[in-house]
Amino acid sequence: MKKTDVKRLGNNEGVTLIVMHPTACVKCQLGQDWYKCEFEVDFIPNGYYPDYMEVERFVEEEIDGKELNIEQAAKVLYDFLKETYEPSSLSVKNHIKGCKTHFDVDVYVEE
Repeated sequence: MKKTDVKRLGNNEGVTLIVMHPTACVKCQLGQDWYKCEFEVDFIPNGYYPDYMEVERFVEEEIDGKELNIEQAAKVLYDFLKETYEPSSLSVKNHIKGCKTHFDVDVYVEE
């Protein structure tokens, strides 16, 4: 999905923080185990904020069902949001729990 393919909504309302909670199921490249990514995105908009349906579509097409480790999944979402919507600040947390091969883990990607 390219930047030109998504909607960028002007921040005419003066929104100062958006917190999103997308989820995806991925297969870890290392442990070969499926697990659920529970993302928490802290997004401080600059001139634009995202169309949430477009973010959901990106997660479904580019993360869900893919073979990615927890760090890669977080970075893929971070890069998409950063490049597409140009926020003032961005943090993506990926939380996994219930993995059969290791303990629960939180990974953060931020500026």
